[in-house]
Amino acid sequence: MTVNEMYQRLRAAGLSHAGAVGLLGNIKAESGFISYNLQQTYEKKLGMSDKEYTAAVDSGKYSKEKFTKDAAGYGLAQWTYKTRKANLYDFAKKKKASIGSADMQIEFLIEELKNSYKAVYNKLCKTDSIDEAARYVMLKFEKPANVSESAQKGRVKLALQVEPLCDPDFAPAFPEKPAEPEKPKEEKPKDKPKETKKLSKYKVIALAGVNIREKQDVNSKKVGAFNNGQIVEGEAVGSWLKTAKGYSVLKYFKKL
Repeated sequence: MTVNEMYQRLRAAGLSHAGAVGLLGNIKAESGFISYNLQQTYEKKLGMSDKEYTAAVDSGKYSKEKFTKDAAGYGLAQWTYKTRKANLYDFAKKKKASIGSADMQIEFLIEELKNSYKAVYNKLCKTDSIDEAARYVMLKFEKPANVSESAQKGRVKLALQVEPLCDPDFAPAFPEKPAEPEKPKEEKPKDKPKETKKLSKYKVIALAGVNIREKQDVNSKKVGAFNNGQIVEGEAVGSWLKTAKGYSVLKYFKKL
């Protein structure tokens, strides 16, 4: 699972761009985005590598009781406390997934934020500051032993390193602001009517939806968004899809 795919899932769950990036910066600090990561100091203590530990938990050779009580950080967020590891374990079994599955862990992370860390979730949905998001996740969600100012700056630095990996043209499944209605344009009389190009149908494949831009430029004004699965009519223009509403990045669509 790529960093951008994780970002997409977080955005689809309602997190703002800054909130998602700040959270991912912390995940990079905790596990380096390795979902089967076992806290390094415990590899020697338990006599198992990351993959051996994961396989033992999956097979039942390393029981739920041992997994939840060994105090070893594990996974993307390095879950450590016994109740949080127990919830992760139960969630994996419910989903019939490996305890080391990145897809399962991101889904669990979102559920954990919504249900057990509501203040953190709300902050990450509303903030427009990567600095604030990275610090807040560190202090209120990850809670590492070292929470010094220099350590907090380190998390912010990692978040800023992660940001370029997160595609800024993904949109939430719901537009942040409704698009303003287009003003009807006055048509000038034409001597000869031009042939109308037949538009093709495209389906949005980006999980978090895709933005609609005023021009063929990711930095141009955002005028709306298409949701995942939405069918739209348009014309491919280079790397862009031109629709009646504006322009969207073509790679996030599948031609039907």
